[in-house]
Amino acid sequence: TSEVCRKWRIGYLPRDSGGDRAGGTMRGKIVYPMLSEEGDVLTWFGRDPGFEEKLARWKGAGREGREPSKFHFVKGFHRGVELFGQHQLGEEMFREKAQSLGLIVVEGPNDVIRLDALGIPAVGLCSNLVTKAQVAKLSGAAWRLCGGWVTLMLDCDPEGEKGAKQALWELAQ
Repeated sequence: TSEVCRKWRIGYLPRDSGGDRAGGTMRGKIVYPMLSEEGDVLTWFGRDPGFEEKLARWKGAGREGREPSKFHFVKGFHRGVELFGQHQLGEEMFREKAQSLGLIVVEGPNDVIRLDALGIPAVGLCSNLVTKAQVAKLSGAAWRLCGGWVTLMLDCDPEGEKGAKQALWELAQ
């Protein structure tokens, strides 16, 4: 909804806007801000709305190697250091819900946004694998908010299952 887009500061950057070249590699993508824990914009990143179709064509053609990209991050930004939705960690509603649900961790920004629309706060990895930096951030937040309780809700596909096993192992450390 427009309210959700305003709240999360997301939008679509059209591929063609009449000769204006601003937006570069984000053109034709759904654009999200990556916010710091304080709510400051660290960077913008984009999701290709045609990714699933491109991936199906790529697989159907029997290609090998690097598959089409779902997300595009600005060069030089290290997404594995941050969590999508981390700006909510200090909010009262987030703390209250974490007490009963744990710190919910999902894969992507759309998962975070959808759960938020249902009144369930979460943070996203922007990947199906967790990094050591994210583990440190997650464990610190989980101990602060809910006695160390983390709820993993990664995708139910082979990549998500692999990521859940890896995240569970890393967080248990």
